[in-house]
Amino acid sequence: MIALALHLDRDDPRPLGVQLSTQIRDRITSGGLAPGARLPSSRALAADLGVARAITEQAFAQLVAEGWLVGRQGSGTFVAAARPAPARRPDRPATPGREALVRLDTGTPWIDPRHAAAWRRAWRDVAAATPPAGYPDPRGLPELRT
Repeated sequence: MIALALHLDRDDPRPLGVQLSTQIRDRITSGGLAPGARLPSSRALAADLGVARAITEQAFAQLVAEGWLVGRQGSGTFVAAARPAPARRPDRPATPGREALVRLDTGTPWIDPRHAAAWRRAWRDVAAATPPAGYPDPRGLPELRT
């Protein structure tokens, strides 16, 4: 097991777990931690740094997920033998997308531009036939009165 000389800055706006995982990752990439090196247990590292064990477990879990560390049940956590492959970048920048064929805004009806004039006429006809706003006649519709 290797002793790590790590320092967490409590004034740093980044969470302690992020600081810890960044420092361990930097040690691995700089060669300070060789492949196969055993790290301290999460409990021992947490006690050494004066933080909760959950913080060291979070950092270890992140680095395992990224491929920098390997956890072996009952044996501990080790630096991975192979470095993770760097993320691939596209060969060329993405081309700007073309204009959307259909607007999918919420609360906005979609009207085929070919039928827009017909819809406007229908809305005008309905608006003209609608009685003025207000309360209806309390006696009900004239057609229904006896």
